[in-house]
Amino acid sequence: MLDLIAERSIALLLDIHAPAQVRLTPDLENDIPRLHESFAFLRHLLTSREFREAMDLIIATPHHRTATEITPVKLRQDSRSSRSLMSSIARGRQRVEVPPLHPVTKSMRDLGVEVPSLPMWVAISRSQDSRDTTENRFIKHALIEFFSVLLDIETLLSVSGTPTDVRLLREVVPLKRSLAEYLEASLFKEVGAATILPLGSAVLQRRNGYREILSVWLKFSVAARLTWQGGEDVFGAGKKDVALLYEYWLFFILVDVISEVFQLQDLPLTSLVEWTSSGFDMKLRAGSAFSITTTYRKGQQALRIRFSYNRTFTGVTPSPAGSYPKPGSWTRSMRPDYSLSLWPDGLTEDQAEREELISHIHFDAKYRVESIAGLFGIDNESELEEEDQSQRANTRPKRSDLLKMHAYRDAIRRTQGAYVLYPGSADVAWIEFHEILPGLGAFSVRPGMEQRAKQTLSRFLRDVLAHRLEVHTQHERRQSH
Repeated sequence: MLDLIAERSIALLLDIHAPAQVRLTPDLENDIPRLHESFAFLRHLLTSREFREAMDLIIATPHHRTATEITPVKLRQDSRSSRSLMSSIARGRQRVEVPPLHPVTKSMRDLGVEVPSLPMWVAISRSQDSRDTTENRFIKHALIEFFSVLLDIETLLSVSGTPTDVRLLREVVPLKRSLAEYLEASLFKEVGAATILPLGSAVLQRRNGYREILSVWLKFSVAARLTWQGGEDVFGAGKKDVALLYEYWLFFILVDVISEVFQLQDLPLTSLVEWTSSGFDMKLRAGSAFSITTTYRKGQQALRIRFSYNRTFTGVTPSPAGSYPKPGSWTRSMRPDYSLSLWPDGLTEDQAEREELISHIHFDAKYRVESIAGLFGIDNESELEEEDQSQRANTRPKRSDLLKMHAYRDAIRRTQGAYVLYPGSADVAWIEFHEILPGLGAFSVRPGMEQRAKQTLSRFLRDVLAHRLEVHTQHERRQSH
């Protein structure tokens, strides 16, 4: 999950039009609250299988170049005849006259040389293999940079002395040791200090091992050093809120699926990152609303699309006159994790709400639930009583959480579907009629198996899109009435 968030952060930073120069090195002394977040990213990257295999491959088969070295030698030394040697003999200085009886004298006079002579020194070119390349210097630079950050983190943790920091300190030591072992390899003893970063090198871009280390360095140098308040919620004070990390991770999974289904090449995600006086700030944070709106076109048909994170559907004050046809919730305010809204192009969202021409589909992240029974309860009444008892003992999910999808479906006006996203193994869906919407259900989205989940969600949203563009549906008939 960290890896995907880091990759998407890099892509966003490379896409936005911001100042060309940014200080990427973290100032941990002046930004202590971000220390745990930076260490979490670095630990994840340095302990990944990708990093270890890449370093082993580089040390076993490093990049090298063959350099031609020009060495001056005395002519009397044995040298292989070559074009460069002949040229050096012809142009060489400090010449001495050749004795008259020497075989070379006759040959040179036959060529028109009046006073035959030979240089005392000639230049000999020799090929030599060298592993001191800019690409290997970059790898060494990356390892030293990682090691330096770990040293800074170790120093700060040692000064703090809190129980949480002492625990993290025990995790820093083995990481430092593994990096030191890599730097002790004979390869890096032959390699000098990096003077330039050859980011455009074909070796770094394409060669196995080098490509992966470049990726790791970019992820840490950009994504892990981005100011992200949401990251503090996950890693702050040494905590590890995996459920919240799962929620952030699902945001990017859904963005990928929506971009594919609705053929959106330029989804305006750059607004997720803003430039501040201290660097880049990513606004993705639990409890903070974020929305992107765009248009889908297919032939003569067009739809407006709004994808929202933590959007609040505002409730209304009880009134004898009711609240119809106002948008939002007709009871208490509701805030699904993710909402997808579709309405005809040419109308504002408020107009589409009042004319019953908008459809909302909601998704909620439930990391702690692993089974369908844990989401929607059990049909058998005796098992239901056991479930209620287990909930009172806090051994299973609360019933209020399990029924939240029903609450979204009923309370938020113009809602056509509400679905749970959870790291389980089964998908389930209930439909009100014979069509895809209105519906209720759950989709399995498990880290490490996201490709399968993306395919399932893509099929679902394609069916939703086809249903939304169809005019002869039960939904359209009910709206017209």
